[in-house]
Amino acid sequence: MAYDLEEQESIDEMKAWWEKWGNTITTLVTIGCLAFAGVNGWKWYQNKQAVEAQGIYAQLMAAIAQHDRANVESLTSGLQADYGTTVFATLGALQGAAALEADKAYPEAAAKLTWVVDKSDYAEFKTVARLRLAGLLMEEKQFDRALAVLKAAQPTPSEKALIEDRLGDVYFALGQADEARQAWQNALNDKGASSELLSLISLKLGAVAN
Repeated sequence: MAYDLEEQESIDEMKAWWEKWGNTITTLVTIGCLAFAGVNGWKWYQNKQAVEAQGIYAQLMAAIAQHDRANVESLTSGLQADYGTTVFATLGALQGAAALEADKAYPEAAAKLTWVVDKSDYAEFKTVARLRLAGLLMEEKQFDRALAVLKAAQPTPSEKALIEDRLGDVYFALGQADEARQAWQNALNDKGASSELLSLISLKLGAVAN
């Protein structure tokens, strides 16, 4: 097919432009396609993980209902090891810890809560795990560890009073009445605390009043 002079000049300019930029554009398009495929592949993997984790979580709930301690430990460990990025691993650790604590298996329960504190991707569960972990450590007379766990907390405004209340408990158990009073007073001054918690803290403060 013959082109006139003007068309031929346009074609030559296009060829020259493509020779200069063609490889770059092709590379960018390829990268974009790979990124798109990667994102969709990751979403598929995450969805697959979540579905599988949900199934194991259901098995865990059944094991808890049946007081099957061996399976409770095994299933929670499996969720943590293989599905640790899913919310079901975190929920499983919290539920498993509660079941183990009811069975007075405090070290095993503490290990599950420690995993939530250290490894969970879901910050909204970490303060709850810290509070429960501190309580277990107090049962084991590990008061210094309980203090460290609580002091490292990053509570939301609605959780601060809960942390201060538990700090007061630990200080009181250590015989540090002044520190206990200060922690409980901090909790009492928190306007976001529930009325039930404030009533309990008032009783504690009354018990250690000068």
